[in-house]
Amino acid sequence: MDELRDRARAAGLFAPDFVAALLLLAAGIILGGSSRPSVGNLLVQLAALGILTWLVIGRRIAVPRGAARVAVWLMLAIAALPLLYSVPLPPAIWSSVPGRDLALRTYALAGIVPPWHGLGLRDGVGLLTALHLLAPIVMFLIAVRLTTVQRWALLYGFLAVTLIAILVGFAQVPGGASHSLHFYDISSINGALGFFPNRNHMATLMLCTLPLAAAGALAWFRERGDEARGLALGGATLFGLAIVALVATSARAGLVLAVPVLIGCALLARIMPRGRRSRGAVPTVLLWGAICLALIAVVGALGLSSVGSKLVTRVQTEGVVDSDRIEFARLTASAVPRFLPFGSGPATFRPVYAMVEPIEDMRPYFINHAHDDYLEILLEYGVPGAVLLLAALAWLGWAGIAAWFDADAPDRPIRCAASVAVAAILLHSTFDYPVRTTTIAIVLALLAALMMASAPAPEARSPKRVKRRTRIRIA
Repeated sequence: MDELRDRARAAGLFAPDFVAALLLLAAGIILGGSSRPSVGNLLVQLAALGILTWLVIGRRIAVPRGAARVAVWLMLAIAALPLLYSVPLPPAIWSSVPGRDLALRTYALAGIVPPWHGLGLRDGVGLLTALHLLAPIVMFLIAVRLTTVQRWALLYGFLAVTLIAILVGFAQVPGGASHSLHFYDISSINGALGFFPNRNHMATLMLCTLPLAAAGALAWFRERGDEARGLALGGATLFGLAIVALVATSARAGLVLAVPVLIGCALLARIMPRGRRSRGAVPTVLLWGAICLALIAVVGALGLSSVGSKLVTRVQTEGVVDSDRIEFARLTASAVPRFLPFGSGPATFRPVYAMVEPIEDMRPYFINHAHDDYLEILLEYGVPGAVLLLAALAWLGWAGIAAWFDADAPDRPIRCAASVAVAAILLHSTFDYPVRTTTIAIVLALLAALMMASAPAPEARSPKRVKRRTRIRIA
């Protein structure tokens, strides 16, 4: 036990930065599942604020260099954008912005002289919107400075917390909407939710888990020793459980996206460092074949279960893509030109959608989001939002491509697995709004940091001179 503790300390697993990243990640997954204001989200943001304060006071914070610095400035710009929409402007300025005619008519009908107002239709929400990025920014600043060993440890820490979410999701399935393990008043009716109120967001977390678990299994199976192979077995087990949990969510978009994610997982086996293969290690092809056989067995078993039958029924009756979501996207796109070039402002989707929704198509429930984050960003932030969005997508795309082509990187499996998970989040954002949850926002920031090259080990940062002694052997 003492030897294991000494090894963990030497690897930096007791370092304050690593512990802070692990705690923030665990808090984000367990408490940050809602996209709306909640006690859990408040606690996560307070934890991030405390960590940031500790970093500043201890002078442990530093803006990274190179591409990571560009990412930090991009996140700060994205966080600052909603704040700009809350800056008070004189009536002569904000009233001349396209789409503000309704606000002017409202003030006129109420007999009120138009006051100073922000650029957005809603005042006082810019700060709350900006604070949503506090925890992700803190996570990125910490994770991008971790060494390769710390990254592997954080990956397995992520899998351990995800395992808890999976087990909670399995326990939720039999009870349906009335199950006591639902943590939010408004939740999806059926399916495994984990710590989310929405099964689609649980599916996003599972899609992120698959490549990270596959990377852990494939990398550690090449090592000698019971400890390394035990970690490999843990990664392979989480891979299988994540597939089962993904099906148990009954989220159709998640199952569709599982196909490209699994292809990305298979490609991970092709980029594992050949030099690490040791005699007696399980070949990658054999390992991946075993995982595929387990996948076939799981899918076959689910096909005969109640969860599988419910999922098949949903696809047969509602199709692979929900027709309502197509209508949400169409109406959102129709409202975008009215508010260009600056958009309607942060947190204005609901009232704007209510304005364009036909009376004959009104539903007995409110539409909280466009279920297409790209369209919603274009509606609320117009051209400035589109520019920042394209810049962020370009950075993520560049970082992902660079990870796959950096053949000599010691942490290449982690970087490539992170790029697959990032692609899954970005694709799912065309059907839903996963990044609007604190959990997925923190996970995305972590994945973005993992796509960067790892920090050098402590020994490499401060090399010491070693005096060489020459021994003369006298025969």
